[in-house]
Amino acid sequence: MTVDMWHPLPVPTTAPSRAPRIIRDEMTEVLARVETQTRLVRVHGGRLDHTARQERPGRWRMACGTLPVNPRDFERSLCGTPCLACDRALRLAADPAAAAVRAHIATVQRRQAAGQPPLPGSEPRPNPAAEATARAHEEQPAS
Repeated sequence: MTVDMWHPLPVPTTAPSRAPRIIRDEMTEVLARVETQTRLVRVHGGRLDHTARQERPGRWRMACGTLPVNPRDFERSLCGTPCLACDRALRLAADPAAAAVRAHIATVQRRQAAGQPPLPGSEPRPNPAAEATARAHEEQPAS
């Protein structure tokens, strides 16, 4: 009778072990929750209420631009007039297919304005729902 020297040692059962994949999935969910966390904020005492996105803990930015949000902006009272550009930016970020259609249309228009022929194989194959959403976003007025 021989003893197998390469047999793995038994895992102690004092604490329940969790699979690494489950921990990684939970971390991804937490990060996604933090990234999508938004709050209404009155930035620098302006006349419009903006939507602030949390980029990382302690760092907020307006959805409609790159202006940073100060901690004091959260203490200012809201005026009740929302920024339409913030709302539009959040809707565009939530629909990546429509954003891709708009980006392709803009690229084609820039190339045509410069007198350049379209790139081979650049014919878009978007779905009709994305085109309708892109048109609806273009028709919305910005504040």
